[in-house]
Amino acid sequence: MPTRQKKYVSPVKNEKNLRRPGQKLEEDLYDIIGEKIMPYFTLIIAFGVITFLEWIRYLLKLPLSPYFDTVIFIVITMFSIFKIIKFIKMGKLIKQGLDGERFIAGVLDSFKEKGCKVFDRISTKCRLHM
Repeated sequence: MPTRQKKYVSPVKNEKNLRRPGQKLEEDLYDIIGEKIMPYFTLIIAFGVITFLEWIRYLLKLPLSPYFDTVIFIVITMFSIFKIIKFIKMGKLIKQGLDGERFIAGVLDSFKEKGCKVFDRISTKCRLHM
């Protein structure tokens, strides 16, 4: 009685292929800007407006003092600037990787033109790119 062989299933068959070179790094870069940097800019602007209004109240001799709000604003601004600088550095590294991926894609395209088969846009679930 013949034995059945298991049908081979490619591990990348169910993975969504990327559409262009460096797409994942480009998406990561936009995530840094949108999700990591913008909240700190929002904090700076929000507390800047609050502090400005408190100083107007103070200069017009209205009750309450702006000193507490100013201290909070300075602390939040310093913390936010520290985080923004950190994420900008991370963004520069991702941009460097993006440029490298685009360069390699150009090199691989030259192989494709010569008739070679190139698997260059495979993404895995563990953020490893092949």
